[in-house]
Amino acid sequence: MNILAVGDLVGDNGLKKLAQEIKKIKEENKIDFTIVNRRKCCRRNGNYKKAI
Repeated sequence: MNILAVGDLVGDNGLKKLAQEIKKIKEENKIDFTIVNRRKCCRRNGNYKKAI
């Protein structure tokens, strides 16, 4: 089993870049499971934007 762990995405730019690249990364590395820490991507009022 291959696991991809992505830590501390920062802001909208981090989410956008991951959204652009994750499919390619998962296919190239035969990833079975992905964990993403995105807590630093929240707005100041605590609302999270929709993920990928």
